[in-house]
Amino acid sequence: MSDPSDRAKQASVLAVFGIGLLLRAIYLACAGEQTLVTLVPDDAFYYLKTARNIAAGLGSTFDGVHPTNGYHPLWMGLLLPAAALAPSPLALVRVALAMGTALSFLTALVLYRLVRRATAIWYIPLLALILFFLNPRAVASSLNGLETCLSTFLFTLVLALVLSEAGGTTRGRGRGFEAALGLLLGLLFLARTDNVFFVAAFYAAAVALAERPVRWRRAAVMAALAAVVAAPWLAWSWARFGSPVQVSGLSVPWVHHELFRLEGHTALQAVGHGIKIFLVLLWEGLRGEIGYPRAFSATAILLSLIVFAVRWRDPGCTVGMRRSALVLLGVAAASLAQTFVHSAIRWYPRPWYFDQLMVFLPVVFALAFALFEPGQTVPRAVRLLYPAAAPLNAFSRGLLGLALVGVVAVPTACSVQTLARGDWPWAREMLAAAHWLRDNTPRDAVAASFNAGIIGYFSGRRVVNLDGSIDNAAYAALRHRELMAFMERSGVGYYLDFEPMTTESFGPFFGPLAMHASMKVIHEIVLPGADWEGSNIRIHKIGVRP
Repeated sequence: MSDPSDRAKQASVLAVFGIGLLLRAIYLACAGEQTLVTLVPDDAFYYLKTARNIAAGLGSTFDGVHPTNGYHPLWMGLLLPAAALAPSPLALVRVALAMGTALSFLTALVLYRLVRRATAIWYIPLLALILFFLNPRAVASSLNGLETCLSTFLFTLVLALVLSEAGGTTRGRGRGFEAALGLLLGLLFLARTDNVFFVAAFYAAAVALAERPVRWRRAAVMAALAAVVAAPWLAWSWARFGSPVQVSGLSVPWVHHELFRLEGHTALQAVGHGIKIFLVLLWEGLRGEIGYPRAFSATAILLSLIVFAVRWRDPGCTVGMRRSALVLLGVAAASLAQTFVHSAIRWYPRPWYFDQLMVFLPVVFALAFALFEPGQTVPRAVRLLYPAAAPLNAFSRGLLGLALVGVVAVPTACSVQTLARGDWPWAREMLAAAHWLRDNTPRDAVAASFNAGIIGYFSGRRVVNLDGSIDNAAYAALRHRELMAFMERSGVGYYLDFEPMTTESFGPFFGPLAMHASMKVIHEIVLPGADWEGSNIRIHKIGVRP
């Protein structure tokens, strides 16, 4: 079976990179505010507004008054120069999305090189590249303005380093490899602190792969350097806010648990509820969170496990292959642990929490496909079914080319559809509410909202976050059930959010002062197809009951 020319192979790879970049570039160039907010989640604007406040010298605060640690620090650090230089809020959004696109491209490049080193079959790295870079979820995530592209890039880089060590291509590099990996593990943690599960898996793998005489030295060097990178953030967060965990990781999950308890459920029922969320996520996540059809994902995972198990017993399976398989198994266990915490314990899994799977699964599929040895297995199967089959000719090469075109065309079309549709249609009402606040209130007006990102970013007004995602003081007020008193202390004159759903959900936390407060509806935002589960944004004027 003869391969296509090297020029054709290179053209195929460049075409995939080009299509993936073109999709993202067209969106960046053409999308306006209305389109951007339907793809960029509200949480991203917490980053952007806080970055602008830090750059303006107001400190780590979303609303300009209350301090916060509700973000992942490495992405915030990258946003600060852009926040200082961007001429307008919309320009900063575009810069953040351009940074995500660049990081997604680098991730795809590392992924392609990783798989190409593992196999001489030219189209397997190409398939892995397609599965990631043209994946509609990966395209959307690269344009979500969040820390996920940075986290996924660092995850892929560390995975490539550890797998190269497992395969024997970097063994013996010594202190340089250990230092680089230790620093990268620290950065991976700062990119998303829930990467601690992956950090532990990679650290354990790297230590286990070291030769016995240097194993403890490697463990110490890596741990020390990772700690040097991560410790300042943890120390500041703990000293300033009393916890090393960001308020964004504490507040909303606590509310969900408390509401469940207030409904009269027992602790045992709470455990069962968490397990149910976990199991549903495992089933639905094979489709929604990683972008592949569930039938494809489940089948590919099952076949990959079978291939690894069969080849493990094969005398031709090298030590490097076995080590690589064990590394992948450890990373899979870390991913399962992370998923369990977000779903069964926190009850609050978000789609972008699992972006690393969009890299990890193509790596697993590609390596399993390479171990399957399609260059030998497929021709044998063809000859078994059709003994007179001729060697690969021009016609069959043409069919292979058409198959590759189809494999590229389908995810590309799905990506275009995702970009056009967006993930958050109700964000259009949030943007309209921000514009109403900007156009109908004095510049010193103070507003409050549970979904405060878009409203606070585009309104030009001080908007206090109420669900605690980006406000440690609001989280304290929730726990003490004095949210209305917190609003009064903050000088809030307007409240706006999706109603009545939001106040019904958070009603138990407003406190006794809510009985004496007046919340008169002065405007309602109603856009076709932009409601949130049947509720629209109502704008209330806050006062005292007569």
